[in-house]
Amino acid sequence: VQNYSAGSNPYSVTVHPSGRFAYVVNFGSNDMSLYAINTTTGELTRLAQAMGYGPRAGQQLREDYLRATRRSRSVAMRLLFGQEG
Repeated sequence: VQNYSAGSNPYSVTVHPSGRFAYVVNFGSNDMSLYAINTTTGELTRLAQAMGYGPRAGQQLREDYLRATRRSRSVAMRLLFGQEG
């Protein structure tokens, strides 16, 4: 068994139905830690690192995700409904 870092006071772990991701709810730091699961070895990799971000870059991943979803919504509103979103 190997230890993996998470936020403070990890409270709950959930594995995605695909078996490829694990989500840890951190009660003390009021956030989540996200991991990619190697389906052959079971090894965990922080999701941000698995996506090419550096260590401890979860916040940057979150900001990039939010920026991309806002942009996607804006494009969809304009193309589908002729509205600025």
